[in-house]
Amino acid sequence: MPVIVLHGEDEFAISLEINQLRSSICHPNWLNFNYTKIPPSPEALMTGITIAMTRPWGEGGRLVWLQDNRGECSENQLQSWSNCLKNLPASNTLLLTSKTKPDGRLKSTKLLQNYAQFKEYPIIPIWATEQLAQNVHKIASSLAINLSFQAIEALVAAVGNDTRLLDSELQKLSLYIGARTIEIEDVLTLISANTSSSLKLASFILQRNLPAALSCMNDLLNNNEPPLRIVATLVTQFRTWLWVKLMSQQGASNQLIASEAEIGNPNRIYYLKQETQNCTIEQLKDALSGLLELEIMLKTGQNARNSLGFQIQKICNP
Repeated sequence: MPVIVLHGEDEFAISLEINQLRSSICHPNWLNFNYTKIPPSPEALMTGITIAMTRPWGEGGRLVWLQDNRGECSENQLQSWSNCLKNLPASNTLLLTSKTKPDGRLKSTKLLQNYAQFKEYPIIPIWATEQLAQNVHKIASSLAINLSFQAIEALVAAVGNDTRLLDSELQKLSLYIGARTIEIEDVLTLISANTSSSLKLASFILQRNLPAALSCMNDLLNNNEPPLRIVATLVTQFRTWLWVKLMSQQGASNQLIASEAEIGNPNRIYYLKQETQNCTIEQLKDALSGLLELEIMLKTGQNARNSLGFQIQKICNP
């Protein structure tokens, strides 16, 4: 299909798809003539329409990429947009990318839905280990890399839902290991876990296991994990735990809790209830308050390691 819409927050996965499209559509000798990347601007859509309707030079096809563009246009531009979608040359591909899905209520989007192929690239939740494992297998297969089941599990634990980091680590493993199947020992030897450790840190703080929490914090900082990203993960996790604990005590159903706490999979509520069964609502409130204080401390330029350590000790030993 000559019109493709890629949307979602996993920008690196989208970039891999774009690279593949460019290689398959454009002839390398004519790439400079037939590949056009158009950044967002008020004129971007009309510029893209004009170029997309132009037949390619030389061999291969033409790819026109509208960055951060959902095909939205004014009433005056609607006819031109319609003509482009209906009459796009078979040799040409019009590509639109955005973080959010096009608004289905708009006339421009309804036109787009008649002619475009939509692909979504969401960031997989860190707790969705089965989906993360499938993603590891998918990207490894695209790179012609063979992984054992245990190696896939180890990679999920090491890189979490960071697609860019996953691609980088797979490339490193392939370089060092060669053509043979990569085993769990290879992953444990060559890759240090850091992304998913922010959630481990949250668990240690919830359990008030201060030595483990401080050790995990130091590992994260030593692996150059951004302090504000660590805090963002902690705040999100403790806010989720607080919602689950509050609504559980009110007798709410798992479906209602999932909806109110913005948790995509209601089946996850069972595990969240298990995690919070030994703590009180007040403890969760105090922890969340401390983490929000920590966020302010970091944003006002205070030392990251000292601030993190101080607030973690405060939360674990109130």
